[in-house]
Amino acid sequence: MKKPNLIWRIIKIGVLSVVGFFVLLIALVVIIIIFSSNSSTTTNSSTSTSQSTSSDAASEVSVSPEELKQRVGEQDAIVWENFMNIVTAHNQLMDGMDKYSRATISSLDFYNLCKEVEEHQAKMSLYSPPDTPDIATEYISSIQDMALYSQITAQNLMKYLDSEATSDLAEISESIEKVKASIDIISNNRTKVLSDAGFTKEEIVEIANQIELP
Repeated sequence: MKKPNLIWRIIKIGVLSVVGFFVLLIALVVIIIIFSSNSSTTTNSSTSTSQSTSSDAASEVSVSPEELKQRVGEQDAIVWENFMNIVTAHNQLMDGMDKYSRATISSLDFYNLCKEVEEHQAKMSLYSPPDTPDIATEYISSIQDMALYSQITAQNLMKYLDSEATSDLAEISESIEKVKASIDIISNNRTKVLSDAGFTKEEIVEIANQIELP
């Protein structure tokens, strides 16, 4: 496997990613709190605008507005816990990359960490809570996408450690950026879901204030 002093091209990526990821998580809280009419557009993982989910809400014909709101609130708590698990694993990966770049962990330890994160994120990218309301499908999908991008980052790092090819560094940088970009998508989707379920701006702010960063 590659010696740490040969990974200098991603030292900057590793350090900035650790800092940048926490900054983006804080920004996520701000984005949710600053609720505006622009958040009515739900974005999918390819950053394209999805169709309005108002028809999905209407399709819940057998569920009263109060029941739908409660159901979405319960689902959001589950989905957000999954999101935070994904964030924690990805931050561990970025922290490991930073330590490897500074030669404070061995290449073998870093490789094993990448493998653990890759396996964890693979599971998270496929998980969807049962009985998910129709209006929350895009929201959940965007979190699954984030887990997938983090999984790919771990795979790219393992590939680099095996190949020692500088050409693989671009793929690492690209997948890290996709993880970061997914933050805004998840934020928009979450706000849209809560709003469509009947949560007021004040209630969304209260939910946002309950966020605990790992």
